Amino acid sequence: MVTIYALTCLQNGKAYIGCTSAKPSKRFREHRCLLNARVHSEPELQADWTRYGEAMFRMESVYELEADSDVHAKRAAETNAMQAFKRQG
Repeated sequence: MVTIYALTCLQNGKAYIGCTSAKPSKRFREHRCLLNARVHSEPELQADWTRYGEAMFRMESVYELEADSDVHAKRAAETNAMQAFKRQG
């Protein structure tokens, strides 16, 4: 299974959208480690994490795809999730 997920800042509603074939909880631990070390590759996410703290973030599954989904299906699902979160904001 492939999971498209959103790591959302509850303070401002901004969401980082990602894709993982690992368990989402494992991927969140990876993000948390990078963010706490202040070396995450996404500057806006890092700034919000530093400003608001871990307690103001939630990670949720947005879509699930079959494990053998091709890269185009994964990117399309990520794009759909990004557009959905932009409409919410």
